[in-house]
This record gives sequence, structure tokens and C-alpha cells, in this order.
Amino acid sequence: MKTRYILILFIIGFIVTTIAQLLRLAHWHLWMLNGNLLFLIGTFIEIIAAVLFLYKLFVHPKFKDFLDF
Repeated sequence: MKTRYILILFIIGFIVTTIAQLLRLAHWHLWMLNGNLLFLIGTFIEIIAAVLFLYKLFVHPKFKDFLDF
């Protein structure tokens, strides 16, 4: 998976979390979605993106050179 797709996944999670904050502030519901459920979905997407990014970082061939100062 390319880093571009991981970044897009993280941005989608950020957008969903921001919408959840707005819904919770205004006490609104979108159909069956409320702020709490959207927080859960957005945070889950961000966690998946972070895990994929860390995996890509650790598997990269020049990672050991990055750690050596």
C-alpha cells in the first residue's frame, strides 16, 4: 500500500471525527448516526491508518539508517 493511500485514509478519519464533534456540539443526529458512533468510526479509521503507516515505516529498507544518528 502506498503512503498516499494511508494519508488519504487518515484524512478521511479526521473528517469523520470532525463531523462527529459538530454533531455532538449541536446535539444532532444524521439518520441513525449520532456523534458517539461517528467518533468511534473516525477514531477506528485513524488507528488503522496509524498502524499501516507504522508497519510501512518499520518494513522500509532504510529504517535502520533512519534510527542511526
